[in-house]
Amino acid sequence: MSRPISTALVASRRAAQDEGVRRAVLFQRDHFHETPALIIACYRRRPLGPATGRRLLSSFPPGDAVRVAARASRISLLAEAASV
Repeated sequence: MSRPISTALVASRRAAQDEGVRRAVLFQRDHFHETPALIIACYRRRPLGPATGRRLLSSFPPGDAVRVAARASRISLLAEAASV
């Protein structure tokens, strides 16, 4: 049983698109070192409000919430460093 012409045409176009995407990805891989980049961290650190802190801690099981609260300043520093 042969496929209708329209189905074969769609399959043919899809294969051509897939090949084009593959070629583009390979080009990007081979030329990534040529990509100019300027990274600027643009965020303002605001203190966590009391209501937000309560909601955050209530999302953890009690034992985990105690550990998160005890390590809040360290977690904050690590999170900030990870986003720079």
